[in-house]
Amino acid sequence: MILLAGCSESKTLPGEVISMQEAQLFFLKKVKQDTLLCIVNGNDTLEFQPKKNPKFHVLSTTLFGYFEVLQSIPQIAGIVYPEAIANSQIKSQLESKQTFSLLDNSSAIDPEQFFLHPAQWILYSPFEPAPQKIPVTSTTVPICDYQESNAWARLEWIKAIGFLNGHYKEACAYFDQVNLQKKKFALKNPKPILIGSHDGQHFYWSAKNSAVNQLAADAGFKVLGLDQNGNAALDREDLMMQLKKKPQVVVMIGKDQLPLIEKIMAEWRSQYSIETWFIPVDETQYFQQSIIHPEWLLQDFIQLEQAKKTGHFIKAFPA
Repeated sequence: MILLAGCSESKTLPGEVISMQEAQLFFLKKVKQDTLLCIVNGNDTLEFQPKKNPKFHVLSTTLFGYFEVLQSIPQIAGIVYPEAIANSQIKSQLESKQTFSLLDNSSAIDPEQFFLHPAQWILYSPFEPAPQKIPVTSTTVPICDYQESNAWARLEWIKAIGFLNGHYKEACAYFDQVNLQKKKFALKNPKPILIGSHDGQHFYWSAKNSAVNQLAADAGFKVLGLDQNGNAALDREDLMMQLKKKPQVVVMIGKDQLPLIEKIMAEWRSQYSIETWFIPVDETQYFQQSIIHPEWLLQDFIQLEQAKKTGHFIKAFPA
C-alpha cells in the first residue's frame, strides 16, 4: 500500500489556534473536541490527529534526543544509523528486537522494514523526501526543527514530538525549564569567534542561522561569518583574513579527525596567536544532544569567554 505524506491544509480553517512561544513552523489547533498538530512544511500546512499507544519510525538520528528526554524510547520501532546512537536503552532494544534498523546493506532506507515492523508515525527530516511505500496504517510526519530561526525555537519541537507520543505535558514542562536559561550577554568589547568544521583541506564556517552561531552570539561573542548563506568553504585568502582578526576558533570534528586537525590548529595558534577549541561530535553526541540542550552549549560559550577550558560540548585541544 502507498500513502502520501498527508494532505495540505490552510491555517484559515475553523479552529482555535494555539501558537508556540518560539517555534514558527508548527502550532496546535482546537477543532470542536479535537486538538490537531499543524506543521508548516513549505507552502503546505499538514494536520495530524493523535493516535493511541503509537509506535515510531525515526528517520533522522537528530530526533532521538527528543525521545530520550521524554523517556519514550520504548515507542521507537525503527531507527537509522543505530551505530551513531550511544544510548544503552536503544542498544538493548535493538539486541532484543524491540527496535530495528530501517536501512539496507547499502545504508539506504529499506521500505520492506516499514511493513515488517509497522509503526503509526514515520518521522522524517524535510531535507530528505518522505518515504512513499509505507503501510496504510502509517503516516509520515515532517519534523522541521532545523528550519526554525534559532536554537530555542528548534528546542520547542519537543512539544510536537510530545503531542504525537502522548507526552505533551512533559514536553511543555521540559521546554519551560530549559527556556528559563535563555539569556543574552551584552559585552562592551565582544571578542570575535569563528565556528565551523575542517576536512583537512578546507575550513567551512557554519551557516548563518545555525544554532551554534546564534548561541555564541547570545553568550556575547562577535560571530564571524554571519553574512554567509549555508556552510561555506573559505578560500585561503578569506581564511587568513578571518584569522588575522584573532578570533577564538571552534571546530566540530569526528573522532578520526582529531590528530590531523590538532596539528592544523597548532599551526594556526603559532602563526596567528589565537586560541582554538573543538567539539568532538561523536563523543558528545552533539547532533542529538545540542537540540535538546541548547543551554549546555550556551554555557560552554560563556565559560569560553571566562577562559575556562572545558564544557559539555566544547573541549580544549590536548596540551
